[in-house]
Amino acid sequence: MATLIPQKKFSQNFLVNTGMQSKIFQTFADFLASLNPSDKLIEIGPGRGDMTAHLLKIGQPILCLELDPQAIDFLHQQDFIKNAPTNIELRLTDALEQLELANNPLLPDSFNLFSSLPYSTGSRMLVAMGINYPAASYGVIVQREVAQKSILTDKKVTLFGIWLNLIWDTKLVFNIAPGNFYPAPKVMSSFLTGKAKETLPEFLQTTAQRQKVLNLLHKLVAQPNKTLANNLKSILPNTESVTNFLEDLGLDPKVRLKHDNYYLVLEQLTKKGY
Repeated sequence: MATLIPQKKFSQNFLVNTGMQSKIFQTFADFLASLNPSDKLIEIGPGRGDMTAHLLKIGQPILCLELDPQAIDFLHQQDFIKNAPTNIELRLTDALEQLELANNPLLPDSFNLFSSLPYSTGSRMLVAMGINYPAASYGVIVQREVAQKSILTDKKVTLFGIWLNLIWDTKLVFNIAPGNFYPAPKVMSSFLTGKAKETLPEFLQTTAQRQKVLNLLHKLVAQPNKTLANNLKSILPNTESVTNFLEDLGLDPKVRLKHDNYYLVLEQLTKKGY
């Protein structure tokens, strides 16, 4: 039987610990139980299919997006793929490019995503999914550093964290040690879930609105160690308008963008047409 060698250019670190595979699968299956069971399941980067074999137990149609042509060939040879109890499609493609396409005929409006996301592009995939597919929910393995950014605290807010919390109810479920993978990465990983919000705010209803809010966020966090007033100068026309904006919101001129004010700031900016 042919083997699949992990390739650095594809950011491949195969999850080889069978006990951890089972733990992640059961956690994901329990997560899916609270979602719409008719949604299609999409897996990004199946690699050797270690988790794909587990995902088939769910009974949903599966679309696997894989960038490595050798992995696609390897998967086609596996008995669990040949004898799959449900429909499974293996597609050789760049998942990031697919997620960055709005109204992509390959992807349904609503789906459930599972992936051990590549470290190099994983956060970009979730950002793109939020713009174009906010009704999709996910359970993903990411770098622990990336997962920690999803937790907003009084002392730490990031563009990535704000974005995830605007679109999804996010949860860092547990951490995963490097030794569970081959080759072992140099950093810890985490299993992160995101349940699509039942209703998005009025200012996030359309793809264009979500892109505009993301653009605003880039400006609001451009200088994270500066005050909110300083970052607002790149959005509002002059210093007086910045002062008036903060006064209208009841915010101190020296306040920074924080976990308890970002929503209010974005809501008001979009209401004023910025």
